[in-house]
Amino acid sequence: KEMGCSQGWVSKIFKKLGGYKRALQLFQCLNNTFYRRWNNPQTTLDALPEDARWAAETFFPLEVQELLKNEGIPAEAISTLDIIKDEYNLNLLNYVSLDTIFDFILGLIPYLPQEYQEIFEQTLAPLEPIPI
Repeated sequence: KEMGCSQGWVSKIFKKLGGYKRALQLFQCLNNTFYRRWNNPQTTLDALPEDARWAAETFFPLEVQELLKNEGIPAEAISTLDIIKDEYNLNLLNYVSLDTIFDFILGLIPYLPQEYQEIFEQTLAPLEPIPI
């Protein structure tokens, strides 16, 4: 109702993101990650099991780049987050770089309705330099 659209339309959007529950968990996870990153020191990769460290340093960033190039789908990257969470009880987003997180968000934007894409584009547009 707040979005000004039908339930079917909202369901279609969330289906592209892996389902309503999964998308809400993802957004909550991203919010918590940003909050922790800006208020706490970065979590060390050295403490991770080898597979999880590889996922954080190599695999997930590659999936995100595929998403940005329209060679992947959000559900694949989200599935990687779920697998690491299930296998190691870890939030992979706590271990990847902020650049990867921002790119992940940028990769999700094309799956949102056009008016929301425009909001993100306006928000994320480079700032005009201030003349001195």
